[in-house]
Amino acid sequence: MVIWLALGLALGALASEDVALLSAVALVQKGSLPALIGYGAAAGGIFVGDVALFLMGRAGYRGDPSRSNRVDGRRSWGLDTAVFFARFVPGARVAAYVAAGGAGMSPLRFALITAVALSLWVGAAALLGAAFFDAISRAAPAVIALGAVGVAVWFTVQWRGSKRFRQSVWIAVYRVQRWKHHEFWPMWFFYPPVLFYGFVLAVRYRSVTALLHPNPGMPLSGIIGESKADILRSLPRDHASTLRHRVLDPKALGASSDRSATEHGFRSALSEAGLQLPVILKPDVGQRGSGVRLVRTVEDGVRYLDGADFTVILQEYCGWPEEAGLNYIRDPDQTHGRITGVTRKRFPILVGDGRRTVTELILDDPRARLVADTYLDRHRARADEVLAQGEILRLVEAGNHCQGAIFEDGEALITPALQAAIDEVARSIPGFYAGRFDVRFRDEASLRRGEGFKIVELNGAAGEATHIYDAKKSVGEAYRILFAQLDDLYRIGKKNELRGVRASTGLFRAIWSFRRMARSHPPAT
Repeated sequence: MVIWLALGLALGALASEDVALLSAVALVQKGSLPALIGYGAAAGGIFVGDVALFLMGRAGYRGDPSRSNRVDGRRSWGLDTAVFFARFVPGARVAAYVAAGGAGMSPLRFALITAVALSLWVGAAALLGAAFFDAISRAAPAVIALGAVGVAVWFTVQWRGSKRFRQSVWIAVYRVQRWKHHEFWPMWFFYPPVLFYGFVLAVRYRSVTALLHPNPGMPLSGIIGESKADILRSLPRDHASTLRHRVLDPKALGASSDRSATEHGFRSALSEAGLQLPVILKPDVGQRGSGVRLVRTVEDGVRYLDGADFTVILQEYCGWPEEAGLNYIRDPDQTHGRITGVTRKRFPILVGDGRRTVTELILDDPRARLVADTYLDRHRARADEVLAQGEILRLVEAGNHCQGAIFEDGEALITPALQAAIDEVARSIPGFYAGRFDVRFRDEASLRRGEGFKIVELNGAAGEATHIYDAKKSVGEAYRILFAQLDDLYRIGKKNELRGVRASTGLFRAIWSFRRMARSHPPAT
């Protein structure tokens, strides 16, 4: 036991010498460790840390190590003094020891001076600890109680005196409450079972690459890094569901140097594409709504392009009020495919009452308050604004769950007519067998008739069945849906592999490239 306690003190000193030394005082005074072992272990750990700091500085020394002792007396005295007294000056130790190494101080000289200073420091701690340990131990309960009372008083004063403080507390509470709902779980927490099931399928289908091959017409089947421009170009141009778009290179427009050139280029692009504001600007390569922006003015468009060092898609904006995600699957051995699931996307709104601010309306809404951080960050300029009676504020423009849209299971929208309409579009896309169509539509009746919809985006194999985020579904149901979708993707991918299909690029290289690019994407709206 003694050995482990001593080792713990020595290692702990590498992280925090103060904590290690105080722990040594406590263990010695309680009789858990002999004084020589307790203080010796702490001092040894501290000394190793000091030498490590010196060696860090020494690594950057550019002089001749064999001449490091040959310095004039004034310089030597200055280094010695700095190293010695740094032990007793809070915050000075790291800078002084690294500087001593960088200045070419002799390692032996440094070790001797540091050892002397450390002996005095540890000795003083031992004497003071022995003298005051009992008093501190007796006073500890009272100090803790006093601290608790102080925190309670401070909290009460803040709660009563600051509305913003109360709102911050409630936001923190709701941030904890949303863990009860799987739709808000972070990816690292939710997806491990899905990854494990993917390994199971890889064994079942005897292929670790089948998931990369459901869509031969897309790089990596649209799992990551696919070009939205290429996908949009693959849609039938003359189909009523296709939105107009144009690909923009901000550098070619002059965004990096001339704002007026950027404005001229943006206006020209609008004119050539036959588009009018508002429009959608978004990265050519992106996922989960990253960087999607609804642009209502030329100034907003120029500002977006000014900050973009990536290829941008300029797309027609469809103002129809409804949006849905339609998951589609077609077996390579079959002529027609089918819709496997529909996600109904709701865009939450606030309705003013002439009394409450935007922040208060969000925090009073049972669902909106669970993602208050997202909404308030997006509408920070209006956070303290009181909405007039009946005034409507739309909290979300993009149909992405991570941006705050509400997802519901829309299975009731599936009809033979809608199946046929989506299948017609899907079969016209070369090398496409599985994915998700994100569509805007005029109303439910039109969509059920297979008309009155516009394709906002087409996702490949990464087009998740997003109706799993319906608040009415259990986490078990969500996993069953994802497992079934993954099974379809592996089955189709395996069939394509047997036909000689191979991915055109590396998965890990694509992931690395996308993550690096996504850091530059602006916030979505």
